[in-house]
Amino acid sequence: MKEAYRDIFGYLPQEFGFYPGFCVQDYLEYVAALKGLTRTEAKERIRTLLERVSLAEVRNKKISRLSGGMKRRVGIAQALLNEPEVLVLDEPTSGLDPGERVKFRNLLSEFAHDRIVLISTHIVSDIEYIAACNAIMKGGKIIAVGKTEELIQMAAGKVWSASIDSRKLGEYEHRVSMVNVYNEENGNVKVRYLANTAVIPGSAGEEPRMEDLYLWLFPESADEDAGDLTIVRR
Repeated sequence: MKEAYRDIFGYLPQEFGFYPGFCVQDYLEYVAALKGLTRTEAKERIRTLLERVSLAEVRNKKISRLSGGMKRRVGIAQALLNEPEVLVLDEPTSGLDPGERVKFRNLLSEFAHDRIVLISTHIVSDIEYIAACNAIMKGGKIIAVGKTEELIQMAAGKVWSASIDSRKLGEYEHRVSMVNVYNEENGNVKVRYLANTAVIPGSAGEEPRMEDLYLWLFPESADEDAGDLTIVRR
């Protein structure tokens, strides 16, 4: 059974370990051996994957000298060595700069065409670009399945915005779930919040986004790092 699971799954943790002296090629050959690939299989798959993740030119460079985005791409290459049916990613874009995040999520979108991708993340805005059809899991159970735009509508009618005196902000912070607070030039603040009905006078309804859905489904994460959002891309 363990062998069967090893063949089906590919895994990229938030931080994956490697020996400091390993170059990209050595590391992937090492992981390929652990996954039971023959030297011939490993050589061909590594060559193909390095091309797909745009790392062929740095195959002989030490991983410790790579940028954060490049290390993530090495990580996804090792996860795909065994050609898994299911790819599991833990916080895949955490710590990346905006440019690297765009490159990495485009890469994930490409790989998601022919396999299931499970993503555990708190950077929910990336999901709108990576996934087309999703399942959302909470507490180990699937609570919703559908296209991205369909799931976002679960928060429809619950997203509001209003401009208020900054001195009154504290009055509402414990009554609604705040999504964003922006300072305005006139001394007021523009707030985006979640509630079943308009709570702040002068509120206007807003179109929901994935971030709104996340906070609606996981309200505890607004106060502490307790939310968990897993997206299954089919």
